[in-house]
Amino acid sequence: MFETLSDSESGAIHGVRYRRDSGIVESVEADFVMDASGQSALLARSMHLRTWDTFFQNLAVYGYYRGAKRLPSPDETNIFIESYGLGWTWTIPLKDGLASVGAIVDSESAQAKLADIGPDEFLRQQISQTARTNDMLSDAELTGAPRVVRDWSYTTNRMVGDGWILLGDAACFVDPLFSSGVHLALMSAVMAAAYVHGAKTDPTLRVPAGQVYEQLYRKEYAHFRELASLFYASNRTEESYYWQARRLLGDTNVGARESFIRAVAGQPPRGYERSALSRGELPSEISEMFASVASDKRLRDATVAMGLSLNLVPRLAGEAKLERRPIFAEGEFQWSAVLSSATRPEGTPLSNFVAALVNLVDGKRNIGQILDRFTQGVEDSEQIEQAHESMINAISILYVDGAIDSLMG
Repeated sequence: MFETLSDSESGAIHGVRYRRDSGIVESVEADFVMDASGQSALLARSMHLRTWDTFFQNLAVYGYYRGAKRLPSPDETNIFIESYGLGWTWTIPLKDGLASVGAIVDSESAQAKLADIGPDEFLRQQISQTARTNDMLSDAELTGAPRVVRDWSYTTNRMVGDGWILLGDAACFVDPLFSSGVHLALMSAVMAAAYVHGAKTDPTLRVPAGQVYEQLYRKEYAHFRELASLFYASNRTEESYYWQARRLLGDTNVGARESFIRAVAGQPPRGYERSALSRGELPSEISEMFASVASDKRLRDATVAMGLSLNLVPRLAGEAKLERRPIFAEGEFQWSAVLSSATRPEGTPLSNFVAALVNLVDGKRNIGQILDRFTQGVEDSEQIEQAHESMINAISILYVDGAIDSLMG
Protein backbone atom coordinates (compact mmCIF):
# COMPACT_ATOMS: atom_id res chain seq x y z
CA MET A 1 0.00 0.00 0.00
CA PHE A 2 1.17 3.50 -0.84
CA GLU A 3 -0.93 6.66 -0.79
CA THR A 4 -0.43 10.37 -0.39
CA LEU A 5 -1.51 12.57 2.51
CA SER A 6 -3.12 15.73 1.19
CA ASP A 7 -4.98 18.78 2.42
CA SER A 8 -8.73 18.32 2.03
CA GLU A 9 -9.25 21.87 0.75
CA SER A 10 -6.15 22.84 -1.27
CA GLY A 11 -5.13 19.35 -2.36
CA ALA A 12 -1.52 20.08 -1.40
CA ILE A 13 0.45 16.93 -0.56
CA HIS A 14 2.14 16.92 2.84
CA GLY A 15 3.24 13.32 3.29
CA VAL A 16 2.67 9.66 2.46
CA ARG A 17 1.14 6.59 4.07
CA TYR A 18 2.60 3.16 3.32
CA ARG A 19 2.60 -0.45 4.51
CA ARG A 20 5.86 -2.14 5.49
CA ASP A 21 6.67 -5.74 4.54
CA SER A 22 5.75 -6.64 8.11
CA GLY A 23 2.23 -5.36 7.49
CA ILE A 24 2.56 -2.30 9.71
CA VAL A 25 1.05 0.88 8.22
CA GLU A 26 3.02 4.07 8.84
CA SER A 27 2.73 7.72 7.85
CA VAL A 28 5.42 10.31 7.19
CA GLU A 29 4.81 14.06 7.09
CA ALA A 30 7.00 16.22 4.82
CA ASP A 31 7.18 19.72 3.37
CA PHE A 32 7.81 18.12 -0.03
CA VAL A 33 7.33 14.58 -1.31
CA MET A 34 10.03 13.79 -3.89
CA ASP A 35 9.36 10.66 -5.94
CA ALA A 36 12.72 9.13 -6.87
CA SER A 37 11.39 5.55 -6.86
CA GLY A 38 12.45 4.85 -10.45
CA GLN A 39 10.11 2.97 -12.76
CA SER A 40 8.08 1.89 -9.73
CA ALA A 41 6.92 5.53 -9.76
CA LEU A 42 5.05 5.20 -6.47
CA LEU A 43 3.72 8.74 -6.42
CA ALA A 44 3.01 9.00 -10.16
CA ARG A 45 1.12 5.70 -10.15
CA SER A 46 -0.92 6.59 -7.08
CA MET A 47 -1.92 9.87 -8.75
CA HIS A 48 -2.60 8.18 -12.14
CA LEU A 49 -0.18 10.48 -13.96
CA ARG A 50 1.57 8.02 -16.27
CA THR A 51 1.06 8.15 -20.05
CA TRP A 52 2.50 5.36 -22.20
CA ASP A 53 4.42 6.16 -25.38
CA THR A 54 2.89 4.32 -28.33
CA PHE A 55 5.95 4.74 -30.57
CA PHE A 56 8.47 2.74 -28.53
CA GLN A 57 6.50 -0.48 -28.08
CA ASN A 58 9.58 -2.57 -27.41
CA LEU A 59 10.53 -5.52 -25.25
CA ALA A 60 13.95 -6.19 -23.74
CA VAL A 61 15.43 -9.54 -22.76
CA TYR A 62 18.77 -9.14 -21.02
CA GLY A 63 21.24 -11.00 -18.87
CA TYR A 64 24.83 -10.96 -17.64
CA TYR A 65 27.65 -12.82 -19.35
CA ARG A 66 31.08 -13.68 -17.99
CA GLY A 67 34.05 -13.78 -20.32
CA ALA A 68 32.71 -11.62 -23.16
CA LYS A 69 35.26 -10.15 -25.57
CA ARG A 70 35.69 -6.40 -25.44
CA LEU A 71 36.00 -3.92 -28.25
CA PRO A 72 39.54 -3.15 -29.46
CA SER A 73 41.39 -0.30 -27.74
CA PRO A 74 40.61 2.54 -27.16
CA ASP A 75 36.93 1.45 -27.08
CA GLU A 76 37.26 -1.46 -24.66
CA THR A 77 35.14 0.29 -22.01
CA ASN A 78 32.49 1.58 -24.42
CA ILE A 79 28.97 0.25 -24.94
CA PHE A 80 28.47 -1.64 -28.20
CA ILE A 81 25.13 -1.46 -30.03
CA GLU A 82 24.33 -3.62 -33.06
CA SER A 83 21.20 -3.74 -35.20
CA TYR A 84 19.82 -6.88 -36.82
CA GLY A 85 16.58 -7.87 -38.53
CA LEU A 86 14.41 -8.21 -35.44
CA GLY A 87 15.78 -5.27 -33.44
CA TRP A 88 19.08 -4.40 -31.80
CA THR A 89 21.40 -5.60 -29.06
CA TRP A 90 23.53 -3.90 -26.44
CA THR A 91 26.74 -5.11 -24.83
CA ILE A 92 27.89 -3.12 -21.80
CA PRO A 93 31.26 -4.05 -20.26
CA LEU A 94 31.19 -4.20 -16.46
CA LYS A 95 33.79 -4.94 -13.80
CA ASP A 96 35.02 -8.41 -12.81
CA GLY A 97 34.74 -9.75 -16.36
CA LEU A 98 30.97 -9.33 -16.59
CA ALA A 99 29.00 -7.77 -19.43
CA SER A 100 25.35 -6.76 -19.59
CA VAL A 101 23.86 -8.05 -22.84
CA GLY A 102 20.32 -7.39 -24.01
CA ALA A 103 18.14 -7.73 -27.09
CA ILE A 104 15.46 -5.16 -27.95
CA VAL A 105 12.62 -6.52 -30.09
CA ASP A 106 9.03 -5.65 -30.96
CA SER A 107 6.88 -6.25 -27.88
CA GLU A 108 3.77 -7.64 -29.55
CA SER A 109 5.46 -10.04 -31.97
CA ALA A 110 7.96 -11.40 -29.42
CA GLN A 111 5.65 -12.33 -26.55
CA ALA A 112 4.30 -15.57 -28.07
CA LYS A 113 7.77 -16.87 -28.81
CA LEU A 114 8.98 -15.89 -25.36
CA ALA A 115 6.16 -17.86 -23.79
CA ASP A 116 7.00 -20.84 -25.99
CA ILE A 117 10.79 -21.13 -25.55
CA GLY A 118 11.51 -19.01 -22.46
CA PRO A 119 13.82 -16.00 -21.94
CA ASP A 120 17.09 -18.01 -21.90
CA GLU A 121 16.67 -19.60 -25.33
CA PHE A 122 15.02 -16.46 -26.71
CA LEU A 123 18.05 -14.33 -25.82
CA ARG A 124 20.44 -16.92 -27.27
CA GLN A 125 18.49 -16.98 -30.55
CA GLN A 126 18.52 -13.19 -30.84
CA ILE A 127 22.27 -13.03 -30.25
CA SER A 128 22.86 -15.77 -32.83
CA GLN A 129 21.35 -13.49 -35.50
CA THR A 130 23.95 -10.78 -34.93
CA ALA A 131 27.46 -10.70 -36.34
CA ARG A 132 29.72 -8.78 -33.97
CA THR A 133 27.80 -9.43 -30.74
CA ASN A 134 27.66 -13.15 -31.42
CA ASP A 135 31.43 -13.20 -31.88
CA MET A 136 32.03 -11.17 -28.70
CA LEU A 137 30.04 -13.77 -26.73
CA SER A 138 31.44 -16.87 -28.43
CA ASP A 139 33.46 -17.85 -25.34
CA ALA A 140 31.20 -16.21 -22.75
CA GLU A 141 28.84 -17.87 -20.29
CA LEU A 142 25.40 -16.60 -19.29
CA THR A 143 25.21 -16.18 -15.51
CA GLY A 144 21.72 -16.52 -14.10
CA ALA A 145 18.34 -16.31 -15.76
CA PRO A 146 17.69 -13.47 -18.24
CA ARG A 147 15.14 -10.80 -17.33
CA VAL A 148 12.28 -9.49 -19.43
CA VAL A 149 11.04 -5.89 -19.47
CA ARG A 150 8.42 -4.60 -21.89
CA ASP A 151 6.56 -1.42 -22.88
CA TRP A 152 8.76 0.83 -20.76
CA SER A 153 8.50 4.16 -22.59
CA TYR A 154 6.28 6.69 -20.85
CA THR A 155 5.94 10.20 -19.53
CA THR A 156 3.60 11.81 -17.00
CA ASN A 157 0.81 14.36 -17.30
CA ARG A 158 2.44 16.47 -14.58
CA MET A 159 5.89 16.38 -13.03
CA VAL A 160 5.49 18.84 -10.18
CA GLY A 161 2.65 20.12 -8.03
CA ASP A 162 1.82 21.59 -4.66
CA GLY A 163 4.09 19.77 -2.23
CA TRP A 164 5.40 17.10 -4.64
CA ILE A 165 7.86 16.58 -7.48
CA LEU A 166 8.88 13.66 -9.74
CA LEU A 167 12.52 12.80 -10.49
CA GLY A 168 14.27 10.51 -12.96
CA ASP A 169 12.41 7.43 -14.17
CA ALA A 170 9.52 8.26 -11.84
CA ALA A 171 8.74 11.16 -14.20
CA CYS A 172 9.56 9.68 -17.61
CA PHE A 173 11.62 7.14 -19.48
CA VAL A 174 12.46 7.21 -23.17
CA ASP A 175 14.38 4.17 -24.36
CA PRO A 176 17.60 2.41 -23.33
CA LEU A 177 19.23 3.14 -26.70
CA PHE A 178 21.35 6.09 -25.52
CA SER A 179 21.34 5.46 -21.75
CA SER A 180 19.47 8.75 -21.37
CA GLY A 181 17.96 7.62 -18.07
CA VAL A 182 21.23 8.28 -16.22
CA HIS A 183 21.47 11.82 -17.59
CA LEU A 184 17.82 12.62 -16.89
CA ALA A 185 18.00 11.19 -13.37
CA LEU A 186 21.06 13.24 -12.40
CA MET A 187 19.78 16.38 -14.09
CA SER A 188 16.38 16.17 -12.41
CA ALA A 189 17.94 15.42 -9.01
CA VAL A 190 20.06 18.57 -9.14
CA MET A 191 17.13 20.71 -10.32
CA ALA A 192 14.66 19.19 -7.85
CA ALA A 193 16.99 19.86 -4.93
CA ALA A 194 17.40 23.45 -6.13
CA TYR A 195 13.63 23.78 -6.54
CA VAL A 196 12.85 22.61 -3.01
CA HIS A 197 15.57 24.84 -1.56
CA GLY A 198 14.34 27.84 -3.55
CA ALA A 199 10.68 27.26 -2.66
CA LYS A 200 11.52 27.06 1.04
CA THR A 201 13.75 30.16 1.07
CA ASP A 202 11.63 32.27 -1.30
CA PRO A 203 7.94 31.27 -1.31
CA THR A 204 7.32 33.39 -4.43
CA LEU A 205 9.40 30.84 -6.37
CA ARG A 206 7.27 27.86 -5.35
CA VAL A 207 4.80 27.81 -8.26
CA PRO A 208 6.75 29.49 -11.11
CA ALA A 209 10.00 27.62 -10.40
CA GLY A 210 8.02 24.37 -10.46
CA GLN A 211 6.72 25.30 -13.90
CA VAL A 212 10.26 26.00 -15.11
CA TYR A 213 11.47 22.68 -13.65
CA GLU A 214 8.84 20.86 -15.69
CA GLN A 215 9.56 22.86 -18.86
CA LEU A 216 13.29 22.14 -18.65
CA TYR A 217 12.77 18.48 -17.86
CA ARG A 218 10.22 17.97 -20.65
CA LYS A 219 12.52 19.69 -23.14
CA GLU A 220 15.40 17.38 -22.23
CA TYR A 221 13.09 14.35 -22.37
CA ALA A 222 11.75 15.45 -25.78
CA HIS A 223 15.32 15.93 -27.00
CA PHE A 224 16.26 12.33 -26.20
CA ARG A 225 12.94 10.99 -27.51
CA GLU A 226 13.47 12.75 -30.80
CA LEU A 227 17.03 11.48 -31.03
CA ALA A 228 15.93 7.90 -30.38
CA SER A 229 13.00 8.02 -32.83
CA LEU A 230 15.16 9.51 -35.58
CA PHE A 231 17.88 6.95 -34.91
CA TYR A 232 15.35 4.13 -35.30
CA ALA A 233 13.96 5.75 -38.44
CA SER A 234 17.43 6.20 -39.94
CA ASN A 235 18.33 2.49 -39.99
CA ARG A 236 18.07 1.49 -43.67
CA THR A 237 20.37 -1.52 -43.34
CA GLU A 238 17.61 -3.85 -42.16
CA GLU A 239 14.50 -4.35 -44.30
CA SER A 240 12.35 -5.96 -41.62
CA TYR A 241 9.03 -5.32 -39.92
CA TYR A 242 10.75 -4.07 -36.77
CA TRP A 243 12.70 -1.31 -38.52
CA GLN A 244 10.04 -0.43 -41.10
CA ALA A 245 7.44 0.05 -38.36
CA ARG A 246 9.76 2.49 -36.63
CA ARG A 247 10.10 4.67 -39.71
CA LEU A 248 6.60 6.05 -39.15
CA LEU A 249 7.27 9.52 -37.78
CA GLY A 250 3.88 11.18 -37.98
CA ASP A 251 3.26 11.03 -34.23
CA THR A 252 6.10 13.40 -33.39
CA ASN A 253 5.36 16.82 -31.96
CA VAL A 254 6.42 19.42 -34.56
CA GLY A 255 7.65 21.88 -31.93
CA ALA A 256 9.78 19.23 -30.25
CA ARG A 257 11.28 18.22 -33.59
CA GLU A 258 12.07 21.80 -34.58
CA SER A 259 13.69 22.49 -31.21
CA PHE A 260 15.77 19.32 -31.51
CA ILE A 261 16.90 20.05 -35.06
CA ARG A 262 17.89 23.61 -34.17
CA ALA A 263 20.00 22.32 -31.29
CA VAL A 264 21.68 19.58 -33.32
CA ALA A 265 22.23 21.66 -36.45
CA GLY A 266 24.36 24.03 -34.38
CA GLN A 267 26.67 21.27 -33.17
CA PRO A 268 30.14 20.53 -34.52
CA PRO A 269 30.29 17.39 -36.71
CA ARG A 270 31.53 15.30 -33.77
CA GLY A 271 28.65 16.40 -31.56
CA TYR A 272 26.95 13.52 -29.72
CA GLU A 273 23.60 13.68 -31.53
CA ARG A 274 25.06 14.41 -34.96
CA SER A 275 27.49 11.53 -34.56
CA ALA A 276 24.68 9.14 -33.58
CA LEU A 277 22.40 10.16 -36.45
CA SER A 278 25.23 9.93 -38.99
CA ARG A 279 25.23 6.15 -38.49
CA GLY A 280 22.08 5.78 -40.56
CA GLU A 281 20.13 7.34 -43.40
CA LEU A 282 17.69 9.99 -42.22
CA PRO A 283 14.31 10.39 -43.95
CA SER A 284 14.54 13.01 -46.71
CA GLU A 285 12.21 15.48 -44.99
CA ILE A 286 14.35 15.39 -41.84
CA SER A 287 17.58 15.83 -43.79
CA GLU A 288 16.01 18.81 -45.56
CA MET A 289 15.05 20.36 -42.22
CA PHE A 290 18.61 19.93 -40.93
CA ALA A 291 20.01 21.48 -44.12
CA SER A 292 17.57 24.40 -43.95
CA VAL A 293 18.40 25.23 -40.33
CA ALA A 294 22.14 24.90 -40.94
CA SER A 295 21.90 27.12 -44.04
CA ASP A 296 19.93 29.76 -42.13
CA LYS A 297 22.56 29.77 -39.38
CA ARG A 298 25.38 30.19 -41.91
CA LEU A 299 23.58 33.15 -43.47
CA ARG A 300 23.08 34.76 -40.07
CA ASP A 301 26.73 34.21 -39.17
CA ALA A 302 27.79 35.78 -42.47
CA THR A 303 25.53 38.80 -41.94
CA VAL A 304 27.01 39.43 -38.50
CA ALA A 305 30.57 38.91 -39.77
CA MET A 306 30.10 41.74 -42.29
CA GLY A 307 29.14 44.12 -39.49
CA LEU A 308 25.75 45.54 -38.55
CA SER A 309 24.77 48.89 -40.00
CA LEU A 310 23.09 51.43 -37.71
CA ASN A 311 20.31 51.68 -40.32
CA LEU A 312 19.19 48.07 -39.86
CA VAL A 313 15.85 47.55 -38.10
CA PRO A 314 15.86 44.51 -35.78
CA ARG A 315 12.62 42.59 -35.37
CA LEU A 316 11.95 39.98 -32.70
CA ALA A 317 10.85 36.49 -33.72
CA GLY A 318 7.12 35.82 -33.72
CA GLU A 319 5.59 35.22 -30.29
CA ALA A 320 8.82 36.35 -28.62
CA LYS A 321 8.17 38.14 -25.36
CA LEU A 322 10.19 39.52 -22.49
CA GLU A 323 9.15 38.20 -19.08
CA ARG A 324 10.37 38.05 -15.51
CA ARG A 325 10.44 34.44 -14.41
CA PRO A 326 12.65 31.96 -12.57
CA ILE A 327 15.65 30.43 -14.31
CA PHE A 328 17.91 27.56 -13.28
CA ALA A 329 21.45 28.94 -13.11
CA GLU A 330 24.53 28.25 -11.02
CA GLY A 331 22.78 25.39 -9.26
CA GLU A 332 19.72 27.32 -8.10
CA PHE A 333 16.42 28.81 -9.22
CA GLN A 334 16.50 32.60 -9.30
CA TRP A 335 14.44 35.40 -10.76
CA SER A 336 15.63 36.83 -14.07
CA ALA A 337 14.54 38.61 -17.22
CA VAL A 338 13.79 35.95 -19.85
CA LEU A 339 13.13 36.16 -23.58
CA SER A 340 10.80 33.31 -24.58
CA SER A 341 9.62 32.27 -28.04
CA ALA A 342 7.68 29.52 -29.78
CA THR A 343 10.84 27.51 -30.45
CA ARG A 344 12.26 28.15 -26.98
CA PRO A 345 9.32 28.32 -24.54
CA GLU A 346 11.59 27.86 -21.51
CA GLY A 347 13.20 31.17 -22.49
CA THR A 348 16.70 32.60 -22.73
CA PRO A 349 17.95 34.36 -19.57
CA LEU A 350 19.00 37.95 -20.17
CA SER A 351 21.17 40.39 -18.25
CA ASN A 352 19.59 43.69 -17.21
CA PHE A 353 21.49 45.39 -20.04
CA VAL A 354 20.19 43.04 -22.74
CA ALA A 355 16.68 43.07 -21.26
CA ALA A 356 16.63 46.88 -21.50
CA LEU A 357 17.85 46.60 -25.08
CA VAL A 358 15.18 44.05 -26.06
CA ASN A 359 12.53 46.36 -24.61
CA LEU A 360 13.48 48.90 -27.28
CA VAL A 361 13.31 46.44 -30.19
CA ASP A 362 9.87 47.16 -31.63
CA GLY A 363 10.39 46.43 -35.34
CA LYS A 364 10.32 50.17 -36.12
CA ARG A 365 13.45 51.69 -34.59
CA ASN A 366 16.76 51.04 -36.34
CA ILE A 367 19.91 50.19 -34.41
CA GLY A 368 21.07 53.81 -34.41
CA GLN A 369 17.77 55.03 -32.95
CA ILE A 370 17.84 52.30 -30.32
CA LEU A 371 21.37 53.38 -29.37
CA ASP A 372 20.28 57.02 -29.08
CA ARG A 373 17.32 56.05 -26.91
CA PHE A 374 19.44 53.71 -24.82
CA THR A 375 22.11 56.32 -24.10
CA GLN A 376 19.74 59.25 -23.68
CA GLY A 377 21.11 61.58 -21.02
CA VAL A 378 24.62 60.09 -21.18
CA GLU A 379 27.24 62.73 -22.06
CA ASP A 380 30.44 60.72 -21.68
CA SER A 381 31.50 59.76 -25.23
CA GLU A 382 33.49 56.78 -23.93
CA GLN A 383 30.43 55.37 -22.17
CA ILE A 384 28.37 55.85 -25.33
CA GLU A 385 31.00 54.02 -27.38
CA GLN A 386 31.09 51.14 -24.88
CA ALA A 387 27.29 50.94 -24.91
CA HIS A 388 27.33 50.92 -28.72
CA GLU A 389 29.84 48.06 -28.86
CA SER A 390 27.96 46.02 -26.22
CA MET A 391 24.64 46.60 -27.96
CA ILE A 392 25.95 45.51 -31.37
CA ASN A 393 27.37 42.37 -29.77
CA ALA A 394 24.05 41.64 -28.03
CA ILE A 395 22.00 42.17 -31.20
CA SER A 396 24.43 39.95 -33.13
CA ILE A 397 24.05 37.11 -30.62
CA LEU A 398 20.26 37.44 -30.52
CA TYR A 399 20.14 37.42 -34.32
CA VAL A 400 22.36 34.36 -34.77
CA ASP A 401 20.37 32.57 -32.05
CA GLY A 402 17.11 33.41 -33.83
CA ALA A 403 15.57 35.51 -31.05
CA ILE A 404 15.81 38.44 -33.46
CA ASP A 405 14.12 37.11 -36.57
CA SER A 406 15.32 39.65 -39.11
CA LEU A 407 17.39 42.78 -39.68
CA MET A 408 15.61 44.97 -42.23
CA GLY A 409 17.68 47.43 -44.28
